[in-house]
Amino acid sequence: MDGFQLFWSMIPGADETAKLRFLVVAASGAGVAWGLVRWLRKEDLGTTAKTILKTQASAESQAAAERMELRELVLMLSSRVEARLAALPGEAGMGLKGAMGAIMQDLKAAVERLAAGGHEDALLKLQAGECGPAMAVFARMRSAALKKRAAEKEEAALARQQGALALLTDEDEAMRHYALACALDPDDAEGWNRLGALKLRAGDGDGAHRCYNQAMALGESAGDRPAAGEAMSHLGLLLSREGERAEACAKWKNALELFRQIGMEAQIAQVETWMREAGCPD
Repeated sequence: MDGFQLFWSMIPGADETAKLRFLVVAASGAGVAWGLVRWLRKEDLGTTAKTILKTQASAESQAAAERMELRELVLMLSSRVEARLAALPGEAGMGLKGAMGAIMQDLKAAVERLAAGGHEDALLKLQAGECGPAMAVFARMRSAALKKRAAEKEEAALARQQGALALLTDEDEAMRHYALACALDPDDAEGWNRLGALKLRAGDGDGAHRCYNQAMALGESAGDRPAAGEAMSHLGLLLSREGERAEACAKWKNALELFRQIGMEAQIAQVETWMREAGCPD
C-alpha cells in the first residue's frame, strides 16, 4: 500500500463521498483556528507593545521629576550658601561670576554624586539643613579614592565637593576641605582661586594673597587665561584695598587683557568698575 492509500484509509467515512466531506469540514476548521491564533497573537503583541511604551513613558516621567527635584534642591542649597557667604566680613570679589561660581558647581556636583549613589537619606538631611550624613558619605568616598591609581585628583575633587557642602553650616571647615584639595592637587589653578575667594570673603587678606599668587603663576604657566585673569583681578582688588594703587592698576590692566582675549564680558565689566573706583589711568 502506497502512502496515499494509507492516508486515505485512515480518513473517517463509509465511502469516498463521506471521506471528502470530512476533509472539507476539517480544512475549514483548521483555517478558522489559524485565523484565531493569528488574531490572538496580534492582540497580544499589541498589548505588549502598549505596555512597553507605557512603562517607558512612566520611567521617563519619573526620571524627569527626579531631575527637577535635584535642580530645586541645588537651587535651595545654593541660596543658603550665598546667604552665609554674604554675611561674612570680607570682600565679595566677583561673586558668582568667578571662583564662587565654581564653588557652586562643586555644590551641584556633590548633590548629583549623592543622588547617583542612592544616598537618599543624606539628601533629605541636606534639605532639612543637616550636613552630617552627606559629609560622612564623602569621607568614605575619599577613603576609597586613596586605594585607586591617580587618587590625588579624584580625592581633590571630592574634597572640593565636601567643602561646598560644609559651606552650608561651617565656613572654617569648608576652607579646610578646599585647602586639602589644593594640597592634593597643587597644580590646579582653579582650586587655588576657589580657596582664595573663600579667604577673601572671610577677611583673610594674607591667605587670599598667597592663594591668588599661586593661581596666577599656575595659570600663566599652563596658558590658562581664565584662571590667571581671575587671580590677577583679585590680587588687584587686594592691592587696592592696601593702598597700592599703582600695583593694583597694573594687575587689573593685565587681567583685562586676558579677559578681552577670551571675551569674558562679566569679568571685564567688574574689573573696569574697580579701575574706575580706584582712579586708574586709562
